[in-house]
Amino acid sequence: MFDTPESAATWFNVFNGVLVFAAILVAVGTWGTVRTGAIKERFSDERISVNEAQTKRAVAESDKANAALAIAQSDIVKANARIAEAEARAKEAELKLEQVRERMRARHIKGDTFRRILEGKPKASVEILFVRDDGEAFQLALEIRDWLKRASWDVAEPRPIMQSDLAPRLAETTPSTMAVGGQPQGVSVFLRAESQADFAREFDDARPPNGVIDTPRKALSAALGDSLGSISGGMSYEIGSPGVLRVIVGPKPSPL
Repeated sequence: MFDTPESAATWFNVFNGVLVFAAILVAVGTWGTVRTGAIKERFSDERISVNEAQTKRAVAESDKANAALAIAQSDIVKANARIAEAEARAKEAELKLEQVRERMRARHIKGDTFRRILEGKPKASVEILFVRDDGEAFQLALEIRDWLKRASWDVAEPRPIMQSDLAPRLAETTPSTMAVGGQPQGVSVFLRAESQADFAREFDDARPPNGVIDTPRKALSAALGDSLGSISGGMSYEIGSPGVLRVIVGPKPSPL
């Protein structure tokens, strides 16, 4: 192939042409690589810039969202506080309403139990005094009268407290219910004492199983106490009629 001067020269020229062409290709490839690399780097920078901008926007939106969340949480706390305050006011209003209802609710005698407690117990005559111009006290006095009659006790018609009923030394300084032997409020059972022995006998505990209900005063106190929750009692030498129990019906006690 290269054994003649003419063929060697021919192939030499061919290979030189190939080298020149290859050099041109290398030059073109190098230029293209540099050019496209620069363009690629520019697009990469642009993408990085876009990503950084998007990241900044996302961070800003996240900050806004966190701020909005903080405001929402603060609003929730305030709303919960308002709800708690409203509930407290509602409970207070309900309590006050119940207190009003309790003040308006009339007292009553538990008739069947009242009679059962008095059954077989010693009896006495009874007078019932109530506070003038107190309709609820008057109605309760009538109930006490009715149930005492059903229990076969001797009972006079209820009447308002009068000046002549008052203990002289208490008439000007105490409520009328106290001046007749009772307490300012509620129901009291009073007995005029005739001797010191009356005090010793009557103030024994009348509540079973701690004591024996062996007198009319103890029996009536126990029967009224069962219906009304609590009653007061009293004894003295200066007012009332000997042997007559006095029931004093005062205003309904205020709820605590």
